[in-house]
Amino acid sequence: MSSSYSTSALALLLFFLFISSLHAFNITEILQERSEFSTFNDLLSKYKIAGQINRRKTITVLAVDNGAASYLSNLSEDEAKAKLSLHVILDYYGIRKLVGLKKSTLLTTLYQTSGEAGGDNEGFINVTVLRSGDVAFGPGAPDSVLNSNLMKSVYSQPYDLSVLQVSSVIGSSNSTAPSFAPLSAPTRAPPPPEAEAPADEESPAEAPSEETSPSDAPAPSPDDSSPLEATSPTDDDSPPAADDYEEGSASGTAPGVASFMVTVFWALLMLVVR
Repeated sequence: MSSSYSTSALALLLFFLFISSLHAFNITEILQERSEFSTFNDLLSKYKIAGQINRRKTITVLAVDNGAASYLSNLSEDEAKAKLSLHVILDYYGIRKLVGLKKSTLLTTLYQTSGEAGGDNEGFINVTVLRSGDVAFGPGAPDSVLNSNLMKSVYSQPYDLSVLQVSSVIGSSNSTAPSFAPLSAPTRAPPPPEAEAPADEESPAEAPSEETSPSDAPAPSPDDSSPLEATSPTDDDSPPAADDYEEGSASGTAPGVASFMVTVFWALLMLVVR
């Protein structure tokens, strides 16, 4: 009897370990494979933000390359930590989901949970889909400009972790991207749903262009939710497949792991019953 209980307990332990591993990720290891984000990655570890990201179940990281991240190296510790925390959104956002916002929206960031964010929406960032279809980011404070643009998807583990590259540090003064005021007053996004996989989430679309088009560009049709290409525009109206821009996508791997875990669990359970 004691042996049966021990085997049953071991089976359950293995099953829950496998289940928990489905949602595990390590932002440091993911960015280590991409040398262009080494400065940003080092700063996440230095200010202990990487650990906070890894403990979250659903998160989006807005990464900047080494050139843009050099701005953070010149700030004080408190300022750099606050800026980095603004680059961590407390929900999963692929490119398609961001473009689908279709208006100025305030998204909650890790800085909001720090207890150091003041009034005027300091712990939020403003995400605006421009008339060109590009996605721009700026601080959540009123009258702040949109100084950073969405460039591409770096890594995706639906619907747990999304790593997107943006052109510059949000709210930085040395941005090379054109600055725009929001097209409309931002609205605050609702709290993240309890479900891990929203029913309306689709595969991320291709990334928008690095340069933001002027605000007087023609407005996209209501049914068009795909951003512009990551490279310079062409005359071809047929965009390439979205998978071309999902460089580190982990989609397609989880179902196989889950099936293996269930098989192991039932095999151990049948062993106990016998």
